[in-house]
Amino acid sequence: MSEKIKAVIKESIVNTATAIFIDGDWLYAATRRINRKVDYANFFSILIKKFGTNTKIYFYGAINSTDKKQTRFYALLRKIGYQVFCTELIKREDTFISKGLEVQLAVDAMQRLSSFKKFVLVSGDGDFFPLLEKIIYKRAKRYKKMQTFKKGETRKICRPKLYKEG
Repeated sequence: MSEKIKAVIKESIVNTATAIFIDGDWLYAATRRINRKVDYANFFSILIKKFGTNTKIYFYGAINSTDKKQTRFYALLRKIGYQVFCTELIKREDTFISKGLEVQLAVDAMQRLSSFKKFVLVSGDGDFFPLLEKIIYKRAKRYKKMQTFKKGETRKICRPKLYKEG
């Protein structure tokens, strides 16, 4: 069973640079488990409305490039406005498996960290917990560097809290 993770970073600036990273494999599996379908165009609109037009939405998924239905799905996501990153599914015996997708998402998130003020992760995968910890820690360090005090004044600056549910 997947772990639920909730990161809290307080942000009061509206329509600041926001990066939303979607673990497409997890989203697909989670919605199948509860017998639901996602309207990806509507989902995109909701995210833009919530976080503003200065938002980049990155969708990470695995693909069997010989499957025309999957190829059309990812083309549709791009047309909607998602920045799509795919890894090729690997066939092992009778099943296809995804390799490297989570690592790619985490590496890309860390590389883009300085270009956004808000970070949103759509996933329930506990493997992303170290990524969230690192992002929160880097945000806390950045905040500490920007803090100014009067001569002789000291204040304790704490890291933002990371809550792990489950």
